[in-house]
Amino acid sequence: MSGVLRFDASLAAGVAIPNLLAGTFMERLGPRAEVMTVFGVVDDVAALAGLITCEIRMGNTIILDRGIIPLFTARQGPDRDKHKLAVALGMPFDLCQVRLFNGTAATAAPYRFLVEQVPA
Repeated sequence: MSGVLRFDASLAAGVAIPNLLAGTFMERLGPRAEVMTVFGVVDDVAALAGLITCEIRMGNTIILDRGIIPLFTARQGPDRDKHKLAVALGMPFDLCQVRLFNGTAATAAPYRFLVEQVPA
């Protein structure tokens, strides 16, 4: 199904989100191939530099493995021109996963993600 989802939340220290898209209409693709684009940023806090990562999967293919989410101005973004993490082509009924990991010991990470799916 085509559409756009925006996520704006905070990830506690040492926590992982198994699938940001779980329970949404984007978790599984519809009956036709679609292109998924993922944009993402984390608030610009020095303690978070390089420690917030994500994994993006489409079906059984890993598109981005432990990719570092870029830092950006607090409570702004992601900017579609600068913060593209991945673009993937998915086949009908593929499972789409965006996993987040906070590798810090004591700092919560405010994040913002934009996930877009369009017909291929």
